[in-house]
Amino acid sequence: MRRCLEKNLEVVLREGKTLELREDSKLIIFSDIHIGDKTEGSDDFKGNCELYRCALEEYYREGFSLILLGDCEELWECDLSRTIIAYSDIFALYAKFINKKRLFRVVGNHDITLTCKHYLEREEEKLRRSGKESLIKFIPGITGYPFGIKLKYGENTIVLIHGHQGDFKSNQLWKLSKPAVKYFWKGFQMLFKVASESPAKKLKKRAKYERDYYDWARRHKVILIAGHTHRPAFASKTKIDRLMEEERRLMRSLERERDEKKEKKLQEIRRKIERKIREEGESAYLGDLPLYFNPGCCIFPDSVITGIEITGDEIRLVGFKLKGCKISKIIYEKGSLKKYFKRIA
Repeated sequence: MRRCLEKNLEVVLREGKTLELREDSKLIIFSDIHIGDKTEGSDDFKGNCELYRCALEEYYREGFSLILLGDCEELWECDLSRTIIAYSDIFALYAKFINKKRLFRVVGNHDITLTCKHYLEREEEKLRRSGKESLIKFIPGITGYPFGIKLKYGENTIVLIHGHQGDFKSNQLWKLSKPAVKYFWKGFQMLFKVASESPAKKLKKRAKYERDYYDWARRHKVILIAGHTHRPAFASKTKIDRLMEEERRLMRSLERERDEKKEKKLQEIRRKIERKIREEGESAYLGDLPLYFNPGCCIFPDSVITGIEITGDEIRLVGFKLKGCKISKIIYEKGSLKKYFKRIA
């Protein structure tokens, strides 16, 4: 896996699209949106589509550029033509970003077919036959930059990839994996109501991916932003890591002085850690350098989507959550790129 990842990331460093980060730059990065075709029981995006649409509208109004970090459409299970018909409002928003030259995207393993010219021509023909010819305009500009994107921040570099480059099945064998998912997994999902986001499939791999991402970024002295694992990370730490840090602080405090409120809070944190480990798998226990970031995904089953914002020098892990009928934005973590690169150097 590591050799494959090294080879592909070297290509990104040589050939990836380069964008300059300035003081007035405003970027929002989303990954693993997995937009389906609204088929009941198999479209994991369906429950969060309103959250995602509202987020895109807000970022468009505020002048942000949109970076999509792969697996934007769920093309292992669905045809692009059916996806565009089902979510034409989302693709209309993409078109607005494209018209302003504010949309950039990396291809992941689940939307890699967008790099195939014959596939796109076939999907255009399907739209014509279905009487939805007006939606063909949403196909041009979709393909993006298959290798990855580089953000230049002064003399420093931020590398953006989807993250499947180190996965042999998802990268080299995608032409075999795709039909297996489309013709077998989708039916299984619909029958047993199993979400694709379910981390049970990835528990053993997640930590290995994250360690490999971190090690590569450390050797090249860059910040790496990757998706694919669906687990948000900020400055090389996940939610589990931060809960464990809080657990250690409380334990040290209780060693000095007994406090009933702190003891209750400690028990609550331990329950959260146990639940998170069941949901996501163990922490990868990366180093202390702020090298690895992950925007998470847009198909969490608890009505929340996550992403990474960059405005000037500040980088933030953000979320949009549905509470009742109201959508609220949350800033989970934030930090200074200048300070992070100083530590890396």
